[in-house]
Amino acid sequence: MRSRPLVALLSLLQLGTLYGQTPQLPDSLQVDSLPATTEHILAPESVSFKALARIDSLAEAGLRMGAYPGCQIFAFYQGEVLVNKAYGSLTSLKGRQGEPATPQSIYDLASITKAAATTPALMLLVGEKKINLNSPLLSYLPETKETLLGMVTIRQLLLHQSGLPAGINFYTDLIDDTSYEGSLIRYKSFAGGVPLVGKAWGNPNFRFLDKYISDKATEEHTLRFGSKKYLSPSFKTRMMERLLSARISSDKSYRYSDLNFILLQQVIERVSGEPLDEFVTKHIYRPIQA
Repeated sequence: MRSRPLVALLSLLQLGTLYGQTPQLPDSLQVDSLPATTEHILAPESVSFKALARIDSLAEAGLRMGAYPGCQIFAFYQGEVLVNKAYGSLTSLKGRQGEPATPQSIYDLASITKAAATTPALMLLVGEKKINLNSPLLSYLPETKETLLGMVTIRQLLLHQSGLPAGINFYTDLIDDTSYEGSLIRYKSFAGGVPLVGKAWGNPNFRFLDKYISDKATEEHTLRFGSKKYLSPSFKTRMMERLLSARISSDKSYRYSDLNFILLQQVIERVSGEPLDEFVTKHIYRPIQA
């Protein structure tokens, strides 16, 4: 039974590309209390050497495959640190090999909820035989029955082989397109433009649609959206409308898409009857005291 919490904690495996050198954290966020070592830290009674060897083999396999340039595994149980080990190296924006990764390295985790929430929640329900990986989406989301999505399987969503596009710019539906002139986003600088990501520049004169976004919490706007905004749950309906009408390619080869995991979230919530965040807290993280 001791291996179960360790297996669950492996869902917290931090995988991500590092950009440049390790940044400095503010004093309030320093992690100096963690041992600065790349070696295992283990409580012999809590974890077996066989399990540790398995962890090493998984992390090193990812390095060999080029899945990531570096990673860190940190696991604890009942207040004991079981594993704290770094693998690989840091890379620059141009992909050059950098300094070795350490437990003090800072990672851009990006879509960590896919690995730390959606996937373990889904597989827990698969293990309980409440979800079948080979079943079509329409088995769990009847509203997909009359769409091309209906016959896409749970397995295809999980493997990013659904044929869905990489993403949909849902944020455009939040914006009042009469509130600004010209383009919302341009790919070269312009007078008054705000630099965004890469070469993108944004028009700062836009306004959000009142039906979706409010500066304060109301009966209609209950979801915290940034530091000073609140979102209406009705926007979820709008997102699903756009998703269900998305063009699906007949090519089912691998294409990473956030849309796959939005749909998996809906499946998990429909089957479990619980919001995803509450489900993973109750059934995954609270049992392992994380």
